[in-house]
Amino acid sequence: MPPRSNAKQHEYKTLPPKNSHREIPYKVGSIWTKQLNNAFTESLVVPGPQSDDFDPTFTPPQNTGPYEDFTPVFLKQAQLYVIADIYGIERLCQRVLFKLYQTLRTFKLYDTGVNSIIGLLQFVYLNTPPNHNGKLDALRNLAIRYIVSVLGQIGGNERFQKLLEVGGPFVSDFWNIIWSVA
Repeated sequence: MPPRSNAKQHEYKTLPPKNSHREIPYKVGSIWTKQLNNAFTESLVVPGPQSDDFDPTFTPPQNTGPYEDFTPVFLKQAQLYVIADIYGIERLCQRVLFKLYQTLRTFKLYDTGVNSIIGLLQFVYLNTPPNHNGKLDALRNLAIRYIVSVLGQIGGNERFQKLLEVGGPFVSDFWNIIWSVA
């Protein structure tokens, strides 16, 4: 049996970054700000209320604070879309897109939530088909349009900057959406 110690065991907790409890403000930086923000909210990627796939009873999950990890919420919805797409279940794809759109639309973006968004984006780009004849996969389109719409909030984020440095199809699609709405 190990000897008893009278020394207190200390638990060290990492303090959150200063002001991490506040929602990230949208930084207005150019005349394009409104167009970039509208790239998502006015997206034609998801079915509208007149569609058969519209579910008026759906209430999207909402985050209420900076310490809620929404990565599982976003990934479960994206995974369901990928499975539906693989098996050609178009109605399910549309329903999932609608629900993910509603979830993202109500998502309060905190510094800590940027990781959830980047995790979603990485999953989407690893598991959806690349552009085909200039046509962007609907889930990629939705994810990119969301990123464009919150660019004023995440543009200076270190993890987002690293994602841009990687390059690849994401950066190309990202720029094409920005260019198309400007």
